[in-house]
Amino acid sequence: MATTKLKIGHLNVNSIYGKANEVTEVLNQCMFDIFIISESKIDGSVPNMLFAHPQYRIIRRDRKKGAGGLLLYINDQLLLLIAE
Repeated sequence: MATTKLKIGHLNVNSIYGKANEVTEVLNQCMFDIFIISESKIDGSVPNMLFAHPQYRIIRRDRKKGAGGLLLYINDQLLLLIAE
């Protein structure tokens, strides 16, 4: 049985507005399996497309009134391993 090491990252961004390019850069450089962004401060009116990355699936937990919120990026390769 092969072992793999899970690579997880986290950033508290205190609003992701205007930081999408930086998030993409971090994902490209670090290639996390799971990457969590807290304090995204977005709501349902903001489309996933603004924060999409071709190698990751996004799961969101938005908060209301401009506080909180999570973006969870899961690498597609990890999803394939889980599905096996």
